[in-house]
Amino acid sequence: MGLRLNIDEMAFFTLEGDYSSQGPYKETIAGVLFSRKLEDMDDPKYIIHGGGFIRWGDAFIPVLKVEAKPIAISVSYDANISQLKSASTGRGGFELSLTYQKYTNKDNSSIDAVRCPKF
Repeated sequence: MGLRLNIDEMAFFTLEGDYSSQGPYKETIAGVLFSRKLEDMDDPKYIIHGGGFIRWGDAFIPVLKVEAKPIAISVSYDANISQLKSASTGRGGFELSLTYQKYTNKDNSSIDAVRCPKF
């Protein structure tokens, strides 16, 4: 789930949360990103994001993301705050993400609609 809160025409906050469950295993992650458009208020090509997430009972995850549409690159670090901290000797793990974002035609969503097969 997510919620975007505009501060002004150039900046916004995004609140995000995710709950996953598989058998006896459960995971809850929640956090916030602050984002700043670097140009063109309506359709910016460049946006920077920074913030952090908490994986309940396990880790704090600071995140930095740069968008240069259609590509986004982010780096995060899982800083262990659970009982595993002593086993990991306080070391976490870096994560690098590369994303390609396809944007649809905003004026005519039927152009990008999924077509159903005919039998």
